Amino acid sequence: MDTEFGKKVFENLVKLYIIPEIEKRKNDGLIQNDFILDRALIIFFPDIQKPKLLINEELKGTTVEVTYKKGIVKHQGEIVLENEIEGINKIDLNENEYPNCAYAALIKLNNIWNIVFNFTYNKQISEDHINVAKQFWALAKVAYKNDMWNAYVENLFNTIELTAKAFLLLFPDNSFKIKDTKKHDTIRGNYNRFISLGNLSIEYKETFDKLNNLRYPARYLRKGDLNIEIEDAREYLRIVDNMIKDVEKRLNL
Repeated sequence: MDTEFGKKVFENLVKLYIIPEIEKRKNDGLIQNDFILDRALIIFFPDIQKPKLLINEELKGTTVEVTYKKGIVKHQGEIVLENEIEGINKIDLNENEYPNCAYAALIKLNNIWNIVFNFTYNKQISEDHINVAKQFWALAKVAYKNDMWNAYVENLFNTIELTAKAFLLLFPDNSFKIKDTKKHDTIRGNYNRFISLGNLSIEYKETFDKLNNLRYPARYLRKGDLNIEIEDAREYLRIVDNMIKDVEKRLNL
C-alpha cells in the first residue's frame, strides 16, 4: 500500500471508528483512562447495522495470516513471536458470526502500525448465488449440445442473472438495492450501469441484453422470434462462464 494513502486510511479509521468507541468505553467505565491500544478490528456489516469494533484481547481467536521475516519457518501450532513477523496479509473473520461482513484491521507490530482490509461484502450470499448459477450453466450446456434452444436460453439467462447478482452483492451500495429483489430489470440495470463505468468487459453487458431479449420468446413459446445461431450460442456459453470465473476470483474460490 502506498505510504501516504495508508497513512490517510489509518487516520480516517482511527478518527471515525476507534476514538469515538474508546472514549465511549472510558465514559462507561469499561476501560481505564490509561488504556493503550495495540490492535483493532472494525467489522462492517452489509446492511444498516452499525460497524462493530474489537480491540486488543477481544481479537483473541481471530485468525491472522502473516508473512515471516526471511529465514523464519513456522509449522502449525508453533508459537509465533512478534519480532519474527514481517507483516500482516489478511484476517479471516469467524464465518459463523460474520459470513457476509467486510473488515479493516489495525495491528501494531514492532512499534509500527499495519493496516489490512477487505471491503468485500456478502461473500457467503454471493458464493451461494454462484453455486446455483453453475448448475444452470451446466444445464444450458446440455441443452446446447442437444439443440434444446428454449431450455438453453432459459437456463443461460438464469445463469447470467444469478452471476450478475452475485457480483453486485459484493458492493454495499448495490447489495442494499438488489439483495431481495425479484425484478429482472433491477438486476440487469444495476449490472449494466456498473459495466458502463468501465469496470467489466462490455461483452458481459451485450450478452446479458441479448439473452434478456431471447428469454421472452423462449419462455413463452413465440417460436418465430426465437432466432439464435449455433456459433452465437456457443459464444454466449463461453462469455457467461468467464463471468462466473470473474466472480469466483473475487471470492477467492
